[in-house]
Amino acid sequence: MQRKAVPLFILLTVPLLLAACDDGDTDTQADETGEAAGLPERYWTSTADGWRSRTLVEGMTVFDLDGALDSQGFPHLLVSGWEMGELLYITWDGGAWDSAMIQTGGGQATALDLELTPEDRPQSIFTLRREDDAGRVGYDLMHLRLIDEGWAMNGLYSAPSRIGAEVHLDAAAEPYLLFPIVSEGEEFEGVMIGRSREGAWTFSVTGLLVNTWRINQLVLSNDGMPHFAHLDGSIVSYTYREEGRWESDAVTVIDSDDAEIDLALAPDGTPHLIWSDNDARDLHYARKVDGEWAIETLFESGAGYDIDLELDSTGRARLCCARDTDEGRWLFYGERTETGWELGPVEPERAGGYPNCLAVDDLNRSHIFYYADRPEELRHLMQTGD
Repeated sequence: MQRKAVPLFILLTVPLLLAACDDGDTDTQADETGEAAGLPERYWTSTADGWRSRTLVEGMTVFDLDGALDSQGFPHLLVSGWEMGELLYITWDGGAWDSAMIQTGGGQATALDLELTPEDRPQSIFTLRREDDAGRVGYDLMHLRLIDEGWAMNGLYSAPSRIGAEVHLDAAAEPYLLFPIVSEGEEFEGVMIGRSREGAWTFSVTGLLVNTWRINQLVLSNDGMPHFAHLDGSIVSYTYREEGRWESDAVTVIDSDDAEIDLALAPDGTPHLIWSDNDARDLHYARKVDGEWAIETLFESGAGYDIDLELDSTGRARLCCARDTDEGRWLFYGERTETGWELGPVEPERAGGYPNCLAVDDLNRSHIFYYADRPEELRHLMQTGD
């Protein structure tokens, strides 16, 4: 394993990339209906088909993104660009947009994972793909965080092959990191655990072997134990730490050795999964009931591009993903009700939907951040509740 720790502080504003937004009163305690809404009415530019919406970024081809809502309900986004290797952070401060260009031209940032501390300070783990003059490709696992002095970016780990890492903040609001160790010969050598305390990292290798190059999703339970979803060869698997040992459930077997998988834990610890194999592009949902996995098929083809699963405060599952249709690739959104899933396209006239991410606010309204193709825009949508 190769490690490096080179802090980098960069802060550049980029107002030309951000869509225009009115200034004015920054009081966001209530919207026009009297709800504690977080975002005021003037934030949104249009309302249609049960969603409020606005454009966040124009003129940037988005490669990857991740987003979160802070304690006031304000959006925070980390976005990587396709053409110039941009890494852009944007957030709404209650009256205007604040932005920082973390890097340009330093490699392609991918597998973005954004977390917010209780003080609404952003932290992220992502992979930086780099290529030297001879065409040799390498990958660096990076830790990005906002501290008092500005943005700090440190390299944690380097490898010749892809690094499929996931991070979650522990009870002390410090990063807990998991990723498989893969040799140059594509042999799986174990799972690395990384823990950070005030920016200082320690690493240890577990005896757990997973036959995959990436952890798809990591969640820490209420007692601080790691739970994660992954493929084990062609087996959709759910692995967790319990009573000092690792346990793993084989949920189902798929006809692929690569898949999109997402995991969410209910407050009572019930795991929920969605997945789509990268060959058939079907979409499935499962939850563990009385020790058994109940599996439902949502789409039999065309789906599974950047799937995201969230649970609201009642434990209801919600998802978004991009799906190929006869008219092009569309963003789809769904909720699981007592009678099954309700799924449908959102803003199909804009096409795209990839990449995307989903968040649920304190009023159980879904927020979707996604990249639209027509025109090229980064969009923010919120349910109206109608």
